[in-house]
Amino acid sequence: MTLSFFPAFNPGAEVSPKVRAAAQGALQQHDHLWATVVARTIALSPIEQHKLVNHGVSTSVLADLVKSYAALNEAEILSAVGISSRTIQRRKDAVLSSEHSGAALDLIEVTQRAMDVLGSRQIAEEWLHRPALAFDGRKPIELLSTRQGADLVKDHLTRMDYGVYA
Repeated sequence: MTLSFFPAFNPGAEVSPKVRAAAQGALQQHDHLWATVVARTIALSPIEQHKLVNHGVSTSVLADLVKSYAALNEAEILSAVGISSRTIQRRKDAVLSSEHSGAALDLIEVTQRAMDVLGSRQIAEEWLHRPALAFDGRKPIELLSTRQGADLVKDHLTRMDYGVYA
């Protein structure tokens, strides 16, 4: 789904009130799901996050995470977590491994940091999806499937926040 379709992200577009209301409703649903995912994961204390990763993030949280993104598709999100959609289908009502749980929390944390640094959810999602010189032309989301890649993206966001790009 592209955000430019939504009137909120294309203010000059002439659309009917019905379409505008539907678009706003979809955005509110994404925001509500995002708030729920954050509350169940990275809003926890560090020790609670550690416990969550050790015990495994539920596949229902992962499903909400996938639905909460407007500009990223399921394949990109699952790739960032390092898991296939087929594996998720087989593990309904189960928990992710600690490796996949850690990657899911990294994705959530990076998205939230990008929102804080860049100023909006829309821009953060677009940034995750755009190839960056800092990552040798790779998209930030492509680096999140490994701990090292996630650390690289987090470090880059910190440098962006402080205005240090080198």
